[in-house]
Parts: sequence; structure tokens; C-alpha cells
Amino acid sequence: MRHWKLHRAVALVLLASALTACGTLSVEDEKKLGAQYQAELRKQMIFVRDPVTVNYVRQFGEQLSGSARPSPFEFRFYVIEDEEINAFAIPGGAVYVNTGLLTKVHNGAELAAVLSHEMGHVTARHMASSSTSSIWRSRSSRAIRTSRTPAAWWAASRARRS
Repeated sequence: MRHWKLHRAVALVLLASALTACGTLSVEDEKKLGAQYQAELRKQMIFVRDPVTVNYVRQFGEQLSGSARPSPFEFRFYVIEDEEINAFAIPGGAVYVNTGLLTKVHNGAELAAVLSHEMGHVTARHMASSSTSSIWRSRSSRAIRTSRTPAAWWAASRARRS
């Protein structure tokens, strides 16, 4: 069941990448795309509701965003119940941190590095750039050629970037 959900999330990312192939998304389009991702993730992932954990990550992220360079997006921070050591961002400013990452960071500096990295993707608008979409197309075609599942390809590409 969990792999099926990941396959849907990967399909959404690949669809968004294909949409950007024709040019750069506007900020408003990127926000709309982010809202669609958010709705899909809410259906597929288990969001942590523990107020101590959620508030810690949100407050930490808000402090970082206060000193970050200007962005056309308002950053929002979420914690997902997942043992994988990972974090990711979607278009429009939402940043997600897995509980597996939170259990492995040794201090605030390590968490700050991860959150800043993800915020950088949002601020640089990587999903909206045409050059990124060609990279995504290249990776997706390579995944198909090597007969890897989309989930395995996505996980491998995330591990290489982190």
C-alpha cells in the first residue's frame, strides 16, 4: 500500500516536470501546483500531530526563513511519519521532514542544514525552471530504460541529491 502511494507521488512530480517542459511556471501556477501536491500528500502520508514535534520543526523553520533571502512563497513546515531519513519540498513553499530524519539529526545545526537545503529548492524555483524539467525528463527516461520502478528511481535520485 505504501509503495502505491509513493508511485502516485512520483507520478505527480513527473507530471509537473512535463508541464514545465514548455517553459517556466508562473509563481501563481507554482502555488496552485503546490496546493495540488499538498492535497495529494494529505491523502497519502501520515502527518505527525504531536504538538511538541510539529511546533519545534515549524518554529525552527520560521526562524530560518526569517533570515533567508526573499522568496515569492511563504514557507510552511510539516512532519511526516516515515522512518526514511529524508526531507523534501514541493512547489509553493511547503517543506516536509520525515520523523526518521528527526531521530537521526544530532543537533540543531544538522536540522538547519537540511531545512535550508529544502528552502533553497523552493526559493530557486527548481520545479519551475525549464532546465530542471529537462533533467527530470532525462532521469525518468533513464529509469524506464533501466527497468527500475519509479519509486526506486525517485528514492535513488533523492539519496544522490541529499
